[in-house]
Amino acid sequence: MIAFQKTGEQFRHWAITKDDQFPFGTLKITIALICCCLLPVLFDPKPAPAAPLLSTDSNKSQDTSASNGLIPATTLESGLENSSLFQSGTRAQASNRLRLTTDLNLTSHPELRGRLIIDNLSQCSEQEPFTSTFSIHRAIIEYIQGDHHLLIGRQRIPLGVGRLWNPMDRFNPIDINSPEPEERQGSEALHYEYSLSKLALLDLVIAREQQLVRIKTFVHEVDLGVIGLTDNHAGEETLGWELAGALGDTRLEIRSEGGLSREREHGQWMNDWMIGGEYPLTETLSLLSEYHHDRLEHDALGWQLRLRPDAFWSVALLGIVGLNDGSLLLAPSLTWSLSDEQTLDLGIFWYRGNEDAMFGDQDSQLYLRWYIHF
Repeated sequence: MIAFQKTGEQFRHWAITKDDQFPFGTLKITIALICCCLLPVLFDPKPAPAAPLLSTDSNKSQDTSASNGLIPATTLESGLENSSLFQSGTRAQASNRLRLTTDLNLTSHPELRGRLIIDNLSQCSEQEPFTSTFSIHRAIIEYIQGDHHLLIGRQRIPLGVGRLWNPMDRFNPIDINSPEPEERQGSEALHYEYSLSKLALLDLVIAREQQLVRIKTFVHEVDLGVIGLTDNHAGEETLGWELAGALGDTRLEIRSEGGLSREREHGQWMNDWMIGGEYPLTETLSLLSEYHHDRLEHDALGWQLRLRPDAFWSVALLGIVGLNDGSLLLAPSLTWSLSDEQTLDLGIFWYRGNEDAMFGDQDSQLYLRWYIHF
């Protein structure tokens, strides 16, 4: 059975249950998407000179088409990546994400670019049946002209400078309990940037539930940003900051972000912020540490030691302690580069704390992740 659904974010995807026979409906959808991507090539197969794209990944295949008077000359690049994840704990589960990335460039209009990223996520667990879903991870139209930079569509809104916590990111915050913290869901938004000068930038974002104004500048080797944010979903306004840069002539890099929020309904003021730094102890060993104070008056201290003896493998130890309740997270991990295209990650999330503690509702787990891109 092919089920047509909507997620909580209201964008469409298709799901297949374990009782399905051969997924003819999904096959038709996949063929239709491929045809849409190749449509400019089918009109005129004559090659045209390549132009820079959103991504310059050398593993991506490239197609070009010259203009035939109806459709502008285009350059297409496509790439595939696959991530297989196994998690063993109280509830063992396995998932596989196949991702197709297609970049489009109009060679006659280099200021216009496009990107479409489609995911197929298959997953199963001991308690849940097998499911397979298609979703749109990114769908972006980009326009660059002089000092103006405009992005429209489902995109990642980069906000904040924290590595373990980023309280100013109300769009896609870091999940420290995820084996894939680099994976961020996108937001449907209009994102406009204007270069005020060589060292200053005005940033405007209009999303479904949030609106953002940010001014960024570079002063004395420090990136500094002032942020004004309206969050209609949470019903509050926030005035915040982000800061990152080297501390004098030392090798210590400091980072801080946070803000003061006012709740509309009750007029209550809340503050949420972090401060931290990163220091290279040796050429192969680095230490990261951050302190976080959240809006519920909870405090936490986190650190991460990372050892990278060579370009092929690295080990890390992440630790976070709740200073109010004594709960603890320890997460050792190993990353091994099997080749230029493949990476293997092995790690453990070990939690300790009472039910009401910061990590009291988390289950310890072991995970194994295999990543490959084509």
